[in-house]
Amino acid sequence: MLYFDHAASTQTFSYISKGLEEKAKIFANPSSVHQRGQEARHILDEARYNASKSLEANLENIIFTSGATESLNLAIIGHFLFIKNKENKGEFIIQVSPLNHSSVFKTVNFLSKNFGVKVEKLPIDKLGFIDVEAISDKDLSKSFMVICEHGNSETGVLQPVAKLGKRIRRIEGRRPKFVVDTAASVVDTEISLNRQVCDGLVISGEKFGGLKGSGILLRKKDFEIESIISGSQEFGYRGGTENLLGIWAIGEALVQISEKRNVYHEKYLKLHNFLRNFFVHKFTDIKITTPGKDHLAHIFHFILPSGSANVFVQQCDLLGLCISAGSACSSGNVRGSAILMELKYSDAESLRGVRISFGRETEIEDMEKMTNILEEVLDKGNF
Repeated sequence: MLYFDHAASTQTFSYISKGLEEKAKIFANPSSVHQRGQEARHILDEARYNASKSLEANLENIIFTSGATESLNLAIIGHFLFIKNKENKGEFIIQVSPLNHSSVFKTVNFLSKNFGVKVEKLPIDKLGFIDVEAISDKDLSKSFMVICEHGNSETGVLQPVAKLGKRIRRIEGRRPKFVVDTAASVVDTEISLNRQVCDGLVISGEKFGGLKGSGILLRKKDFEIESIISGSQEFGYRGGTENLLGIWAIGEALVQISEKRNVYHEKYLKLHNFLRNFFVHKFTDIKITTPGKDHLAHIFHFILPSGSANVFVQQCDLLGLCISAGSACSSGNVRGSAILMELKYSDAESLRGVRISFGRETEIEDMEKMTNILEEVLDKGNF
C-alpha cells in the first residue's frame, strides 16, 4: 500500500517504536513517592524538559493532554470558566476562524448552547486567509478569546497568525486571549508562543511522529484556565494518571522534529511541487485549492471536476493508494466539506474535495507510483 494520508496520522519515529517496550517496563504511577514511582516521574520530567526546549517554553507552561482536541477544550472551556467566575456579567463573545478544525466548533457551540456565548467568525479572503486588516478593534476588545488554526489540515492554508497576534496585542485595555491550533503545522514549522504571537497553542502527537492519544497545551503564565477534568496531575489542570508512554514519545518526537525541521520542509516542498506540476500539466479540469504560496508543504488538496470524492478515494484504495476525502474527522461524511463551503465552493464541489499528504519517509519513487494510480482512476472517470 502507498500511504498518502500523513496529515491524519503519520508513522511513529522508528527509534521511539523500538524504545516503547523498554519504557513500558517502568509501569509505576509517576505520582507515587517510592523508588519505582520516581523512575516513572523521571520519564515524565524528561519529556517535559524536551518539550520545553523544543517549544521554547518554561516547564510550567506545558500541560500534557490526550491530544489536540482535549487541549483545545481545556483552553477554550477552561478560560471561559475562569472569565465567567471572575466577571459573571455581560455578554461573552468568542472570535473563531471559519476554517478551524471541527473540534473547535463543537466546543464553542457547546458554550453557545449551554452558556449563551456568542460565536463570531473572523473574515477570510477567497483563498481562506484571515483578513487581519478587516478585523476591527471593537470586535476584538469585546471578545474574551480568538481561536485560529495555524495551518489548515484540509486545504493546507498557512494562516498569518503572527500578524493576527500582533494585531490583537495592539488592543488597549482588555484584549482577548489568542489560541492557535498548530496540530497540522508542527511537522515542518517552528512553533512557540513567541513565534506565533499567541497566549496558547496546541499540538497532537500522532501528527508528527509520536503516539495517538498524546498532546500538549502550551500556555503563557497569564493565560488563566479552570480545570475541566478534576485532578492533581499536570499542575492541577488535568486529572487522571499520566499516559507515560505517550508523553515520553511526544517529547522525543519534538526533539527529532526540531533537529530536522528544515530538512523535512525542503523535502515536503519538493514533493508538493512534483504533484502540483502533475495536475497542472495533465489534468487542467482539476481545481487545486491549496494556495501556490503560504501553505503547508506536506498537504495538497484539490477538487474533482465531477463525481464523489469518497468513491474516488475508495477506487484509489482498491489499487493500493491511501488518500483522503477532506480531513480525517470529516472523511465518510455524506455532507460536503465545511471548509470548502466556507470558501464559497458549491454544495456539489464541497463533496469532491480530495487531500493528499506526505510523510518523512515519502520518496519521489512513491510519488511516481501514486500519480500513476491517480492517472488511471481519473482517466476512467467512474467516480
